[in-house]
Amino acid sequence: LNGVATNPDGETVSCTWAIDVIEPTITVTPTMGLVTTEAGGTDSFTISIDVAPSADVSIGISSSDPTEGTADTTMVVFTPQNWQTPKTVTVTGVDDPSVDGDIAYTIVTAAAMSSDSNYDGLESADVSVTNQDDDTASLSINDVSVVEGTGANTTATFTVTLDAPVDGGVSVAFISMDGSAIAPGDYSTVAGTLDFLGNAGETQTFAVSVVGDADFEADETFSVVLSMVSNPRVTLSRSTGIGTIVNDDGADMAIVLTAVPQAGSVGDFHVINAVAINNGTGEATDVEIELSVPQGLTIISSSPSAGGTCVTAPPAGGLVLLTCQYPGATAVGANRLVEVLVQASAAGGSTVTAMTRSSLNDPVPENNSASAVVGTVAQQIPAAGWAALLALMALVMGVGLIRLRD
Repeated sequence: LNGVATNPDGETVSCTWAIDVIEPTITVTPTMGLVTTEAGGTDSFTISIDVAPSADVSIGISSSDPTEGTADTTMVVFTPQNWQTPKTVTVTGVDDPSVDGDIAYTIVTAAAMSSDSNYDGLESADVSVTNQDDDTASLSINDVSVVEGTGANTTATFTVTLDAPVDGGVSVAFISMDGSAIAPGDYSTVAGTLDFLGNAGETQTFAVSVVGDADFEADETFSVVLSMVSNPRVTLSRSTGIGTIVNDDGADMAIVLTAVPQAGSVGDFHVINAVAINNGTGEATDVEIELSVPQGLTIISSSPSAGGTCVTAPPAGGLVLLTCQYPGATAVGANRLVEVLVQASAAGGSTVTAMTRSSLNDPVPENNSASAVVGTVAQQIPAAGWAALLALMALVMGVGLIRLRD
């Protein structure tokens, strides 16, 4: 501002004044770095003005993403009386069920509204906020058990499950690992990646080819391991699935028992034949045949097939136990047998039972035993025999009378 003064003598003096014009401003502090959490964590910022207004000054407050965070007010108002007091705005994080990571959003400050023209329409800074995710999800893999089979391969199908929603999806790697089952002889190795859309309860599957064979062996296992999850908030609640290959090959020893003849009299001889047959898909080892012979029959002799030996135990509980052992292997379709000669020593029905077993587990125990009944009656005297007996008795009695007379 410039001024000139002139006195009556015509002398002049000039002056210059500098006038500072203060423009009103709206200050927001801070404008970045705020953090909220889905667990309800809060953060805050302040708004202030630096020049007294001539009328109320109103500033609208809103969130760019109310699903992530909201402010505790929608408007701050400065009056000519309280304009020097800063206004605090508190921002609270909003929860959601998805694993969506930390999400950035903005608290928007609207242009000021006021009848004071110095403030009306005046802009202020927006505030940057990050809402920290508190959700997690997990992936799990199941165990699978398959019957091995013979010849054609079978398939073990594993299922991986995502338990909670994940925005943008998630991927996980898998790879098979040997256990007692060894690839490639028992199964085919697998490796790959499963991609999930991110839906809660979503499943993805992959298959492992299991090699069938006719070898008798124990059940075998391999494992499949999950790793390298693409989202750090997705964990592996069960990272290893066990594949069990159930062996279905083995010896099935079945026994057949016959008695020849099936009936007779006391004193007659009978032949008991016990035949143990391997009906399985694998060889049997160390086969045994065990006969329980009731005391109504007397064991005369036993004749096992080649390589077998038989031992008779003392009677116990009204039974005589005959055990025949056949060391070594009994091939598929082969049999072991014993022929036992018995003599009927008492009248009545005598039931002989037989059992077979081997050192390996038998998948069909129902055919491991059999029985045969030997019917025996008392010795009968034919009619002609009765006549001869009576004549003999008469003769004996006659001789006795003659001796008495002498």
